[in-house]
Amino acid sequence: MKKGKALFYNMILMTATALLIRTAGVIFSAYLFRKIGSVGIGIYQLIMSVYALAITLATSGIKFTATRLVSEELGKDNRTGVRKALKSCLGYAVLFSLATAVLLYFGAEWIGTVWLDDPQTVSSLRILPIGLPFIAISAVAGGYLTAVRKANRCALIQIADQFVMIVITITGLRLLLPKGLEYGCIAMVAGSCLAEAIACLFLFLCVLHDQKKRKTDDKKAKGIQKRMFKIAIPIALSAYARSALSTLQNILIPRGLKKWGASQEQAFTAYGTVHGMVLPLVLYPAALLTALAELLIPELTECQVQDDRVRIHWIVTRVLKLSFLFAVCVMGVLFYFSESLGMTFYQSSEVAFYVKLFSPLVLIMYMDTIVDGMLKGLGEQYQSMKYNVIDSFASVCMVYFLLPVFGIKGYVMTVMVSEVLNFSLSLGRLVKITSLRISVKEIVLKPLLCVVCTALTCGILWFPDSWTNAHFPDLLLVRVLFLIGCYVLFLFLFSCLKKEDLKWFASLVR
Repeated sequence: MKKGKALFYNMILMTATALLIRTAGVIFSAYLFRKIGSVGIGIYQLIMSVYALAITLATSGIKFTATRLVSEELGKDNRTGVRKALKSCLGYAVLFSLATAVLLYFGAEWIGTVWLDDPQTVSSLRILPIGLPFIAISAVAGGYLTAVRKANRCALIQIADQFVMIVITITGLRLLLPKGLEYGCIAMVAGSCLAEAIACLFLFLCVLHDQKKRKTDDKKAKGIQKRMFKIAIPIALSAYARSALSTLQNILIPRGLKKWGASQEQAFTAYGTVHGMVLPLVLYPAALLTALAELLIPELTECQVQDDRVRIHWIVTRVLKLSFLFAVCVMGVLFYFSESLGMTFYQSSEVAFYVKLFSPLVLIMYMDTIVDGMLKGLGEQYQSMKYNVIDSFASVCMVYFLLPVFGIKGYVMTVMVSEVLNFSLSLGRLVKITSLRISVKEIVLKPLLCVVCTALTCGILWFPDSWTNAHFPDLLLVRVLFLIGCYVLFLFLFSCLKKEDLKWFASLVR
């Protein structure tokens, strides 16, 4: 129960942090939309797609490796092993990040002019290498703090990091944007790099503070580096492949839209709308499951080291059930309030249309997040990465062939098919290694019936018509809370939630 409470409180803290950060992110993206337009957001998203690939190279799987190694040594109660694992991971991170920074700096011009087909991106790409070493060291620090159950140390730093980035970026945009869109992108990139440096400093101080409390013992720590490379290199290679395919996909999207008949400005607008506005809004509530997935890695790793199969089965079953109930609720909110959400945050009916279109996909996207975290915790990271590579390769092929024919509709089809493919492979693997039995009626059909009954109830007992299409945040919040309340009520009426669930929850809070 003590471990359960620690997991619960860390999850609540990380979720609150992630929600605050994502709230700031959504509001900030709305600000950027008004400031630089959807074309500017499209160009910025292209730059960040290259940055994502560079971050993958710089970290090379080290965050998960640090979490896994430290969790294994904690499971053995080997404090010397914990310290050695940390040092080895830091050396790995510095080496890979500096090498990547050099490659990105000297290849910036070729990447901007040939890959991205936009010379405006070159100057921003030359600034990005500054942040890579800080990101890699932060990855090790974050992995270590997750393993030692000190997620609360990361929370304040992450919040401060986000707000520092926003302040620096807004200041930079005011100074540089009048000179042109290229300088506006420079301001946004520089703000991100400076914020990463500050976050890295404080995360590393938290690690040092924790290490002072963990004095070394007489136990030996053999084979740490060998195990580190054994975990990190396969993950890194898989991550390289997936990130490269993802970057290629992001580059092909505007080009495919232009082949379809859109102008360059229209292509960037469509790309910026989906990637820069719709997906952040759709994935906003996923902060809860993202936090839970990260915390489950050390929890399941220790259970596996100790061969506690009963607890593994209990965790997997309960987490899958509660995660699906949550995903169904989010789907209902996004579908029912798509117009209000699109108009409230972006004053865009196009965003509202895509939010409604993507809302059913939330079930797959959210559940894939939690299944992926459990697979990694059970030592199935290689299988998980393999499925991600297959998914990315399929996405690139679909983007290449569908977008010139169907335009942005082809991209929507690509996202839907790839998400279903990835989730099917991951869930199949989880069921196989845990011998899990899933009751489709209890876990899937009943929650879906509950959300349908909730929608019908809200349609009958709804507020006056003048409120139905209102786009004021306070009215929207009241309506969302009303829908959630009805959904929870139906969950109890259909026995999706029971008294023992409440008792379990109360025991965690008590």
